Amino acid sequence: MVDVETTAITASFVIWHCVLLFFVLGIIGHLLNFYVLTRRKLRSSPCTLYFLAATAAACVVVWIMLPWRFLQYAYNIEPAYYSSAICKIEYYLNNTTRAMASWFLGLACMDRYFCSSSNVRMRHFSSVRMARIIIISFTLVMFIIHIHVPIYNIVGTGRTPVPFSQVSTICTITTGFYATFSLYWFFIVYAFSPPVIMLIFGLLTLFNIHQRRRQILPNASDINNRKREKTSRQMLIMLIVQCTFITICTMPTALQRFYTYFTSTQQKSTTQKALDQLFLTTTLALGFIGHSLTFYMFTLSGSMFRDEVKQLITKIPGCKRVFATTRTQTTTNGMLPVSHEQRNLATLRNYQTTRVTTNALINE
Repeated sequence: MVDVETTAITASFVIWHCVLLFFVLGIIGHLLNFYVLTRRKLRSSPCTLYFLAATAAACVVVWIMLPWRFLQYAYNIEPAYYSSAICKIEYYLNNTTRAMASWFLGLACMDRYFCSSSNVRMRHFSSVRMARIIIISFTLVMFIIHIHVPIYNIVGTGRTPVPFSQVSTICTITTGFYATFSLYWFFIVYAFSPPVIMLIFGLLTLFNIHQRRRQILPNASDINNRKREKTSRQMLIMLIVQCTFITICTMPTALQRFYTYFTSTQQKSTTQKALDQLFLTTTLALGFIGHSLTFYMFTLSGSMFRDEVKQLITKIPGCKRVFATTRTQTTTNGMLPVSHEQRNLATLRNYQTTRVTTNALINE
């Protein structure tokens, strides 16, 4: 039994030190996100603004809350234990920014739905101006609806994570009705609603795209808009991958809260408490990982995003020669790269040739 307890506590300690790696990756990734998403090729899309807003919220989570939680759960260093003001501000900022980081991805899914709609009025909701208005308004709304967090978070008596299960002064929520309300609030606002919004509008967007592909014939005006459509498709792919990843990482946190709440009245052994602490550590780490790796998910899923990253890398001395050598080898092997614009031009020429031939046969 002692071995299980010791192993669980040691594993929790090791997990938090591994999370430091994602802290470093998060800093680098979010800085690169800001750089790539503000490039000319991507910044004209309103979806990019939602990505930038989600990145800004995730920066607060990763750059501030992650090291804060690391010190708390790994070394029991927590200024909020001794200051009511710090306690309230910390939990207010943590709850609000976590929710915003997920909700902005949901708003991006809604934007893709409006952009892909065949209804002109619906497409008006997908614009840079509208995205700015929605982002500012939604940020204010999120800070307002979370105002109950600093009100009901207090410095009180509880069990500290390190040393494990020691009764001491901690920053915690009030008991009674608000404890239950806080549990369901976190689940609905942070873990459940954003993924549902992402799923619904993601499926509706795919349906709209399928319908438009069946209706649109290739013509000159369509060819001129292919570049914009390519950007939209890439944004949608990036969005789907990121939404799936963030949902997988955030849902266990909500489940852990439910487990802790419904088993809080049970008598537990020291070993079981250690295992519960390991469960808590794992879910918290997953949540931070989900907000740390957005750049890497974008890079894996979006070719246009990768192109911008490559352009940035080629500015580093010595790296441009590596990409030039790779491109030369590809050309030498007979695999000549064909651009999207070249394919569009060939499609237009084939369409025009077919049309001329048809007209000639009709005239005969």
